[in-house]
Amino acid sequence: MKLLALDTSTTYLSLALSVGDDTLAFHQCVEQKHAERTLPEVSRLLAEAGVALGELDGIVFGQGPGSFTGLRIACGIAQGLAYSADLPVTAIPTLDNLAWQAGEGVVQVCFDARMQQVYSALYRTGADWERLGPISVVSPEDVRLPEGATLLAGDGFDSYPQLLADARR
Repeated sequence: MKLLALDTSTTYLSLALSVGDDTLAFHQCVEQKHAERTLPEVSRLLAEAGVALGELDGIVFGQGPGSFTGLRIACGIAQGLAYSADLPVTAIPTLDNLAWQAGEGVVQVCFDARMQQVYSALYRTGADWERLGPISVVSPEDVRLPEGATLLAGDGFDSYPQLLADARR
C-alpha cells in the first residue's frame, strides 16, 4: 500500500510517504510556513521514492485538534492532491496519531491548546489499540494521570511542566 500522510496542526510540518515496507518522512519545525513548505516537501518525498501522486492508494491528514490555520492547510492540500489524482482521503485525529507513535502501553496524550489549556486523551496502544475516552480540552491542572499509565506524549508536558507533577496527584 502506498500512502501519503501530512499533519500541519502544530508548528511542525510532518509528512510521511509509506511505500510497502519503506517509509520516507519529513518532520521539521516550520513555525507558520506550512503553506509555503508542504507542497515542495511532498514533491521531494514522491521524487525520492520514485512514486507519482497518481500511484498512491490514498492520502491521510491530521484533522486536529490544533492550529485552526494549520488544520485548514492540511485539509485543503490533502483534498486538492486527492482530487487531482482521484484518490481517497482519510482524516485522523492528531492526538490519535501521537498516541500511535508513543509506543505500546497506556498513553496519556497532552497537546498544548494555547490560552492555558491542553487537548487531552487517554489511549491503550498495541494490539488492542483504543482511545479510552473522548478528546477533551481542559486546563492543565485538570489533567489526571490514571493508574497504570506507562507513557506520556505531546507538547503539553513541555508547555506546562506542572502537568508532570500534578498528573501524579
